[in-house]
Formats: sequence, C-alpha cells, structure tokens
Amino acid sequence: MYNRLILALLIIVANNLLGQEAFQIPRTADGRILPCEKFEMIEKYYNHWLSHNEDENTDHNPSSPREFTSLDNREIQVGFDGESESELHAAVNPTDPNNIIVGVISFDMNNRQRPIAIATYVTYDGGEIWAETDLSLESHEGLIIAGGDPIVTYDVDGVAYLSYLIVTQSNDGTIEWGMFAQRSLDGGVLWTPMEEPIALEVAPGFIEIGAISDKQWMASDLSETSPYRGNVYVTYTLLDVQTDSIRIAFKRKQSVEESFSLDSVIISQVDDNLIQFSNIEVDNNSNIHVVYLADVDARLDVYTAFLTTSTDGGLSFSEPQEIAEVYFPDFGERRLPIPGVNFLRKYPCPQLAIDRSRNSFDGRIYFTYTGFGSESLDQETTDIYLIYSEDNGQTWSAPITVNNDGDLLTHQFYPSITVTDQGDVALAWYDRRDYDEGSTETEYYLGFSEDGGESFENIKVSQEPSDFAVIGALNTQFGIGEYNEIVSTNGYMMPFWADGRNNDGSIAVYTYLFNKDISSTDDFPVPITSEVQMTTPNPNPAKDEFSFSIVTEENQKITATLIDNQGQLIKPIFSAQNLIGTNDYNVDASAIPSGSYILNVSWKNSSISKKIIIQ
Repeated sequence: MYNRLILALLIIVANNLLGQEAFQIPRTADGRILPCEKFEMIEKYYNHWLSHNEDENTDHNPSSPREFTSLDNREIQVGFDGESESELHAAVNPTDPNNIIVGVISFDMNNRQRPIAIATYVTYDGGEIWAETDLSLESHEGLIIAGGDPIVTYDVDGVAYLSYLIVTQSNDGTIEWGMFAQRSLDGGVLWTPMEEPIALEVAPGFIEIGAISDKQWMASDLSETSPYRGNVYVTYTLLDVQTDSIRIAFKRKQSVEESFSLDSVIISQVDDNLIQFSNIEVDNNSNIHVVYLADVDARLDVYTAFLTTSTDGGLSFSEPQEIAEVYFPDFGERRLPIPGVNFLRKYPCPQLAIDRSRNSFDGRIYFTYTGFGSESLDQETTDIYLIYSEDNGQTWSAPITVNNDGDLLTHQFYPSITVTDQGDVALAWYDRRDYDEGSTETEYYLGFSEDGGESFENIKVSQEPSDFAVIGALNTQFGIGEYNEIVSTNGYMMPFWADGRNNDGSIAVYTYLFNKDISSTDDFPVPITSEVQMTTPNPNPAKDEFSFSIVTEENQKITATLIDNQGQLIKPIFSAQNLIGTNDYNVDASAIPSGSYILNVSWKNSSISKKIIIQ
C-alpha cells in the first residue's frame, strides 16, 4: 500500500516538473490528503525550487539554500517501524547543507520477485523531516536474487549519485551481476538510471561467471580550483572467479562525461589471500586517497591496511604503503565472535576521512577500524581505533582508542567517521558498555574530538537498546549489514544507524542531531537514566586539583576512575557500595602529568564520562 502512495507521489512530482506547475500534495481517490507531513515538506521545497529556476537551468538545486533553523540535540527516526532496512549510507549536498540523502537496503522476504530493494530517504531541512522515495529497480530485468551496498555522493554542482549492487537471474538461467548507478538532479526525490553500469558481468549461469564486483565506495572532487573538480570516483573489490584472484579496482566519471570509465585501474599491488574493504576520499588539492585491507601472509587474524594516492585525477596511483596492522580474525572464521552478529557479517569496517576545514588540522587524514587489540590480537572484545597522518599519508600516529569505557570487557564495533567544517573529528559506532559481558543488548554512541583526534568525548545517542540476538530475524540474519554512516552539516554531527529497538526482527533507520555549541550547560547531552548524575569537573582545565559531584536518588554501587584516552587507569578516585544523595569529591591532580584525561563514573551496567584537561 505504501509503495503505491509513493509511486503516486513520484508521478505527480514528475508531471509538475515537466509542466512547471506548483507541486500539489497527493490525495487518495476520494480526495483525502495523504496523512504525512513529509509531503508538505516536499511541497514547500518544490514550490521554492521552481520559483527560483523559472528562467534558469532547472537541472540543479537553488544556488542559495534556505535559511537553516537551529534544532535541538535529539534523536529522530528516519525510517519506519516494521521494515527491515540496513547497510545504510548518507551524504550531504555541498550546495545546500540542508539537503541530505540516506540510502538503505530494504528487505521484503515475502516478495519473491523483489526480496531486496534499494530505498532512499531525503530531507531538505537539515534532518527535521524525512521523506521516503522508492528507488525504481524496474530497469533490472529478471528475478533479483541479491544486492545491496548503497553508497551516496554529490558532485560539486549538487547532483546526487547512488551506486549499488544488483544480481538478477532470468527465466533461462542467465545471471547478471552488476554495479549500477542512478542520478538525481533534485536532491534525491527523482532518480534516473545512468545509461551504462559501473561494472557488469553476464553469464549463462553461476558456474560460468568470470569476474564479479563487490563492496564499492564513492567520493567526489569538491576542490575549488582543479582540472579534476567535479569528477566522481568509485573504488571496489574485483574478484576474478576463474583465476581465484582478488584486487581493488578504480573507475572515474569525469565532470564532462555521462558515465563511468569502461576500463578500470587496478590499484592494489598484492594479490594474495583476502583483499577487501576499500574506502576512498578526496582532499582539497584533488588528491585521491584509497585505503584497503589485505591478508598478505595468510595469518587469518591480521589484516594489513594499505594506502595509495592519485595526484592526476585517477589515471595512476602510487605504490600502496602499509599504514597499520588491523587485528581482526578473518570474517570467515568462527573464532572470537561478537555475540549476536553472524560470523559472515563480522567486519573490521575501515573508513577514511580528511580534514578539509582550512583550520588547525587541515589536510590531516584519519583512518578508523574495529579491532581485537591495537598492537596484537590480545583481546576477546572489540574496540574502535583511530590513526592519523599529517604528511599526506607518509607517516601515521599510533592507534588511539576512541571508546572510553575503560577496562570493560564489552564490544564496540562498526565505526563510521566524518570531519566537520570546524575541524572536529566525529565517529559513531555500536556499543555494549552499558550491559553485562556477553550481552547482545546494544546502544549507539557518538564520539567527537576537538584536538585532532587526540582525545574523545563519548555520547550515547540511541534512546533505547537493540537486541542483536533478534535483529536479523526478518532479513535472513543479514543483520545491519556492514556499515552505517555519520555526516556533518550546519554545525551538527549526524550519525545514521540501523536500529532494531523493537526487538521483533525489524530494523529502522535513526539519526541523532548533535550540536555541541548549542548545549544549554557545560554538560553534553548524554541520554542517561535519572539513577545517577555527575557534574562537569571544575575547574577544567585543572592544575593541582579539581572537583565534581555525584547525585543519586537510590543506593548505588558506584566507582569513579581517571583514565587516559587509551582506556588505561591513571588514578582510582573512589568506590562506594551504597552511595545516595549528593556527594562532592575533590581530586588531587598534582602528581598527574599534563594532558587530556577521562573522568569515568560507572554503576550497574551504565557509565558517564567527562573530559578533564590537566595542565
């Protein structure tokens, strides 16, 4: 039923655009307005769009985006209950920071003809109101038997591109395995398939398939002055089935062309065991940076992260350089599981980000990943790690642990990363610090750094937990897929994640609008229960001592510690068995070396963390 409503919406939008008439809210056959304020948002946008483009090229959005109204820090549901949407990606329009697109896989296991679809959500007001637009897959003939990996990017003119994988089987058994792209000129409502696929393999059957493409990533050149400005790039894994080789491939769509290049550039120099997880970013100087992981020596529990760079718009790439060891058992192995995550969907999720802020850390390259340890495979649980380079990838920092849960033996996994216009580094991930060891109850956290990734505040952004033991019940244990995404716009950090809080197998898309500059107090809005509250350390920065208070309405066993940014204990502060009421504490910091630390207060299965700087 809902798909028919959306189809009616798209038809009306298309007719109005062709006729240059004002957009009208869709109505049912008996004249009733369809019950959704999202249509009102689209109506406002299109009327505004048409009024600004009557005498201009109507292929693009307005050159002057609408004024943005500051929003409170809060969680917003993007998708719908009862769906099974996962493996999402998001991007912000560089010509209109209020326009954001989210692409997702949508599972419908009751539809044998279309069990997997690609759906998009769009907002034109910075994330307050979202509308779903069904992405048509009618151009893919035959039975869709597999697909996914939606990736969104915008070019410098605000044209949106969505790439994805689709595998179909025709009545005669012919298999088409392809990577396709669609383009939107209106910010994500109307999508048009590009004439040529990014990659396509056609075979009489599965055993005859020669080469297949998998897990792509896209990026655009948004530089101000460059011959490559406006180019769109894609990198992906290319598997040669006949020779059993795996490589990382690259293609580009130049700004003056209508499709991606036919020939691919092979950018991985190792062809040994597993190669996967490529990720791509473009800096302010049009340099293309690609990172990928390879199991070069068949250790099965350690990947090597490689970085390669192109300075000529993707015509050639530098020799890949080793930048990190990622301690993560091969995702096909059953060792060291993450409870509730199918072992075939257990990934290190590496991701790049580049500081383009023109501020203190401009040009710094960041690389994040999930690992069972930072220097060896010495943990049974995962953490989120970050390294960075200040010299265009030549040298890299030691790994920093982003999650500041101390010595808790709980899992943090599937990170995504962005750098804001102000140069703040923001990451988001799934986190189990609030639950017992071995629990599958999972929250979503955001961490941000104002000092170039040296230290991180951690904020719980999900209002309710998801039980990963049932999160894949409606999508054949696919779960939430491989990744989520975080973007930044208008001063906000916006993580998007696949959320299964109904614990019935359904998965919906959520986001959290977080702006650290509009908090009413010095405390960041950490959604916590009323059981325990902690004030911000004072003074901060501190020299010889600092103080803070704990408030609890009922008897609690509470422990307070000072830890460093790698989670190592610096100073135990107190451990109380039956704390109640308001309790004030003074901490002697005279013997603590200068630096940034985390004040962590924990009780039951919950915790609060505050950053404290010692001078």
